Amino acid sequence: MACGTPVLGTPVGGTQEILRGFDESFLFSGTSAEDLAEGILQHLPRIRGNQELRARCRAYVEENYSWDVIIPRIEALFYAAARGNAAPTHARNKAECNQA
Repeated sequence: MACGTPVLGTPVGGTQEILRGFDESFLFSGTSAEDLAEGILQHLPRIRGNQELRARCRAYVEENYSWDVIIPRIEALFYAAARGNAAPTHARNKAECNQA
């Protein structure tokens, strides 16, 4: 997605979190070969050559998973752990963490 390539995925692990935030329809209905084949065939016409979708993929990753976004979240986790607090789930910077 960071390269602008639309991604389809199974409803397992972190893939669910990432794709639900982007477009839940990009999650396959299950993990079987049939589910994957069905999902690929369903989405291929929508994905092929869709430059707007490619741009949306790239923008989504930049807005949610770039270093500028992730580093403050990681720092917030460390600050919370050092204070013995439960870690805030989506603190974006030290100030938000300190308010938690």
